[in-house]
Amino acid sequence: MWSRSKAGFAIDACWLAMVSDFFLGAHPATRGGSSLDDMFRFIQGAEPGWVLSVTELAAFDRGTVSGQARHFAEDGRLLAISSQTGVLPRIPRAP
Repeated sequence: MWSRSKAGFAIDACWLAMVSDFFLGAHPATRGGSSLDDMFRFIQGAEPGWVLSVTELAAFDRGTVSGQARHFAEDGRLLAISSQTGVLPRIPRAP
């Protein structure tokens, strides 16, 4: 997923932490889920611009989802890594 700040915010630890928190929206089956835990490691910042977040959902198991993401600057530099475990949203069952 590509993202950028319309306001032109610098790509710093705060911005990347916020972007990484959208992990549970990366797949239609996980949207509306709740985070159980997360990890964020800031590596370096970049000038305002686009960020590529490469997200890998590793497991859907017993109502939870786990995965990780790597966040890159437009020039390919690795900016941060993150991971998250979340509770999948409950799907109403038909009567």
